[in-house]
Amino acid sequence: MSQFTETKVVQLREKMSVGMGQGLNYINGAYESRFNELTLNEGDMVMMKSCYLDTAESSAGKIVIKPNETNFSLSFYHYIMNWETSNKEYNEGGAEATPTPQPDGKDYYLCNTKEITGGNTRKLMTITLTEEYSYGVSWWGNAGLIFEYVLPQETDGTKLSYFTLNVDKIRHDPSDKITYTPSSVDKNGHNLGLGFLYNGNFPFQLSRTKNDIKDLQSNAHSINCENIAHTFTPENDGSTRTPHQFTFDFVIPQGAYDPDELARIITDKCSVLRTDGSQLDDYPMRTPFLTSNRQFAIEFSQDSGDTYYVSEDGEDFFRYTDPNTNDFLSGTSQFGLKYDEGQDKYQFEILNNPFYVNGAPSLSSVQIGGGGSNPYFLINKNCGIAFTQMSPPNVWFKKMGFNPSICVSSSSHIKSFGTLVLNQNLPIIKGAVAGVSTTGTYKGLDTAVYKTGGTPSGGVQNAHGQRTYTSAMLASTPTQSNNQIIIYAESQTQQLKYDYAYYMIEIDLGYNQELLSNTYQNNKIQSVIGRFYSKDSFTNAYNEGSIPYIHRGKPIKITGAKVRILNDDGVPADDIGDNNTIFLEIVKNVNPPTTNLLTIPLNDFQELEAESNKKSK
Repeated sequence: MSQFTETKVVQLREKMSVGMGQGLNYINGAYESRFNELTLNEGDMVMMKSCYLDTAESSAGKIVIKPNETNFSLSFYHYIMNWETSNKEYNEGGAEATPTPQPDGKDYYLCNTKEITGGNTRKLMTITLTEEYSYGVSWWGNAGLIFEYVLPQETDGTKLSYFTLNVDKIRHDPSDKITYTPSSVDKNGHNLGLGFLYNGNFPFQLSRTKNDIKDLQSNAHSINCENIAHTFTPENDGSTRTPHQFTFDFVIPQGAYDPDELARIITDKCSVLRTDGSQLDDYPMRTPFLTSNRQFAIEFSQDSGDTYYVSEDGEDFFRYTDPNTNDFLSGTSQFGLKYDEGQDKYQFEILNNPFYVNGAPSLSSVQIGGGGSNPYFLINKNCGIAFTQMSPPNVWFKKMGFNPSICVSSSSHIKSFGTLVLNQNLPIIKGAVAGVSTTGTYKGLDTAVYKTGGTPSGGVQNAHGQRTYTSAMLASTPTQSNNQIIIYAESQTQQLKYDYAYYMIEIDLGYNQELLSNTYQNNKIQSVIGRFYSKDSFTNAYNEGSIPYIHRGKPIKITGAKVRILNDDGVPADDIGDNNTIFLEIVKNVNPPTTNLLTIPLNDFQELEAESNKKSK
């Protein structure tokens, strides 16, 4: 006759339990269940009998917006493609020895302007780093150091700006030092961004809040964070131009959305044009996605009264000479987020204002500098936007699959134009790449085909698609095109279903088990549930993944259990709902030894959580 003859089953159902966290802080799959008192004696066995995990929405391909993910925010820069020169003044008329031929076909970013006169403005000239451990180390560096400072126009020392110095790997040498200057570049030839202006009334220093100082000083990087030196020169006259960051906030209610439904909702919210009747004639649009140089100067008061645009490489800038007459747009006239079911990917189809000919998006060409023997460039848009921040990041970059490289950033440098226009602190836009962070009309093979019969300029007769455009022909006779350079998400939405292989069921009953891992340790895991068992509704499994516990020692009584459903990294799973149920089976030993009863209270949940998340430490 078997020793085990008495069995009890305990239901742990989330819907009938007390959840961990309230409101926006509620964590699905983390709850405490209470039940009638049970006693575990010597030889009693506890194991998971079965479980039903609420993966209905995620396994069905839904995008789940949780309570703490409902507040959406997009921040972005505006730019104008510089394809014509009429009514523009470049570089304040500075007499450069070799000025840039205009137009140059670059994207010029809309900037705030602050004139600097007098005061204590400084130009950052050098940063010198020292090696922490010189003995036995062949390489050091290979890290990003974040410095904090205050912009010249700011008088509040708490309004900090940040500069990241990207340090490549440095081979150890006897000097143990390296010095960076405004002309220093990284291994890819990109300028590191020194040479900008800051307010000398406040320190320029390594940020203690943005850096992991201990990590930087370790053998991994070997950077002496206590011995970082910098030099500067006083620059008390000039201008600081910084890209204006627009922000659009909106709310999407919590819930589970079909991917194409979520794309439509976001597109509709971002495409709404609000109007203000009292000033409709001045500037009719009330949206951060689209503005004009006149509207910007009025709404965001500039020191000079003009609106300035700086080239993406920070080498040139311009303003419109008569902004009251020449009121030109920047930003995007269309916001197109779409879900491609065939690829199971999101994509931004358009974030720009097209170049129109006869009411249709088109391509044309212009010579750099406007003539001579200079090469041509293609016009494929008028203006557009480039994202700088997207929130909540877990939705945009994980659930919707976009790569964070969709967001651009900026640094700055100082440039003078001749002897008249000095100390211009100009931004350099980083990461602005067509198809990665910006869109425009697609410049494909079809652009080269002349599609009209007759005799176009250039003398090509009876084309009908059999003759080619020359650049000069395309300049005088643009070609229409509805094809777009698209920003595709990096990963498929269905990858969420397979982001990890299994769930772990953590149940605190007042006793310890032990699950060892090469990255963390957890003494409360009762079962491991493979995702092979996922259906289009619930993930269900039985005791094949259970980790049985056989009680040894004095009897204990239990009156409740705290449950957490974890992913394979040992942190709460983020793809489950709140309708989870677990059944525990307690198999009694019919011949327990007689001993005193021991009561073990439940551990504090915060301690449990900290213990389970040791990986993050």
